[in-house]
Amino acid sequence: PGLAERHASESGMVKIYVWADTGTESIVARFFFSKTPGAISEDPGTGSACANLGGWFQATRPGKDVVRVVSQGDEVNRPSTLYLEVRAGAIFVGGDVVELGRGTVSLAAGAS
Repeated sequence: PGLAERHASESGMVKIYVWADTGTESIVARFFFSKTPGAISEDPGTGSACANLGGWFQATRPGKDVVRVVSQGDEVNRPSTLYLEVRAGAIFVGGDVVELGRGTVSLAAGAS
């Protein structure tokens, strides 16, 4: 099996975050995931994966502050910019986003 298949969950789902430092303050990243087993999609901006990258920096560079601008989504024509900071042991993620939708969910007690 391929690398993605070897690291898939028990249900066959895959999540892959790849990144490269492109300078002292910038990173290019891509996040691939499966909606159904065997079908891979790409997320144009993944704040949670960026936060995990901050955790990696924290683990591999203890005590060092890290500030990066993370570019993602260019390859799927939806460029995103995320801001990652690791300072004094805390991880901060922000970004510029385009809202694609909004909604609310109301749950009624006793509804069946």
